Amino acid sequence: MKYELSCPICGKPREFASKAYFYKARKHNKPCRSCSNSIQLGGKGNLYNKSGEKLCIDCNVYKPISEFHKNKKKHLNSVCINCSKIRSKVYHDSHYRYEKYGISKNEFDNMQINQLGECAICNTSILAEGHIDHCHKTGRVRGILCGNCNKGLGLFNDNIIYLTNAIKYLTK
Repeated sequence: MKYELSCPICGKPREFASKAYFYKARKHNKPCRSCSNSIQLGGKGNLYNKSGEKLCIDCNVYKPISEFHKNKKKHLNSVCINCSKIRSKVYHDSHYRYEKYGISKNEFDNMQINQLGECAICNTSILAEGHIDHCHKTGRVRGILCGNCNKGLGLFNDNIIYLTNAIKYLTK
């Protein structure tokens, strides 16, 4: 015998492995796993409207299913692609960027203050977005650079001989 019950939020049919799970879900009007996860993240569940569009829990707008990525289990995410990009950028700017180099946001801010908001090499303003410069061999953070200086050091592979040769070449 099959134990089937539709989710009280999204209405999707779901099948239960045992009679006990079926009766518990029915008694407590439990939502499906994806709706439950959405609610835990602050959403309203995996809500779909009559035209088959899904509700994004971040922007609170119904969007076509094509606007949502699928996770590893082939289920639709609760957040649309655009909101997912915004979340990713916020996380990168506030956490990942610093964790990657083993420093905190406060340490980064202190380095910017010590450098007077300027690139450690060319002294241009880096208040908009400074790049964390680090030694690729030791991982030690050296300072904050503008994008051009950071790329320049990277293209020279942080090699002092190459940089010295470049200085000699430029002074000819």
